[in-house]
Amino acid sequence: MRDTAFFDGIAQIPDRRGGRDLKRPVFFYDSTMFQVSFLTPIERIRELLPSHRIHPMRFTPKRAVTSIGAVQHHDSDVGAYNVLGIMFPVTIDHPAPLMRGLLKVATEGATLFAWQMPETSEFAVESGVETAGYPKFLADVDIDTEGDWATCRVEEGGRQILNLSIRRPSVVPVHRRWPAGMLTVRDGWVQRIPYVSNIPYAGKSSKAADVGLELGDHPVADELRHLDLGRPVNIQYFTGMQQTLGTVLEAWPADHETTRWTPTSPAS
Repeated sequence: MRDTAFFDGIAQIPDRRGGRDLKRPVFFYDSTMFQVSFLTPIERIRELLPSHRIHPMRFTPKRAVTSIGAVQHHDSDVGAYNVLGIMFPVTIDHPAPLMRGLLKVATEGATLFAWQMPETSEFAVESGVETAGYPKFLADVDIDTEGDWATCRVEEGGRQILNLSIRRPSVVPVHRRWPAGMLTVRDGWVQRIPYVSNIPYAGKSSKAADVGLELGDHPVADELRHLDLGRPVNIQYFTGMQQTLGTVLEAWPADHETTRWTPTSPAS
């Protein structure tokens, strides 16, 4: 039975996409997620950002982070599906102080630039691309969180993107509300989309030995190699997570085009 207390008082507006009824904001009633933040040369991330207003969240003077997260949406307004999100924590207009910005993210929320989002739901892909320019594409995203290690293997077109694994940490009650924003690009415009997470249980680790990452032969894997991912600095594991995903809150013109692989626009 759904626990809907988190969504009480939030009005949803009917929408229709791809011949199917939808509501905004989209509710995610039960999800499991694990994510890893990898140190990344800040200039490599800057190459992928579409606006001078967007600044990578700095861990050191020359290093920002790339966040790779695997999510099992067990129950949502758009059904059950799996997604891999490759994103960059950022700030808008003003660079964040070293380290303090990332510590603030951990407690108060973040703004994330969405770079790649392979997932298993054709409807979620089509509606997400159409409404807000999410960098989604259909792929095989196999997530297993039953053993001592949680794993996510992603393939598209018969080629492997990655295999991400974490030693599954013990979870404790946290009952945290985590507001955040996501940046996407659509038709030459940068868009900011708000979402709020309800995290009842969480586990974490900072041990590099608790992470495994294998890159495959897919173009997105090649782009990840170009990012030159360094050591993992933060591992998080959430269960029973709920989310509200809103509509575009604001938009501004992108300064320049950025390369982003899609099935119809291969990376060069």
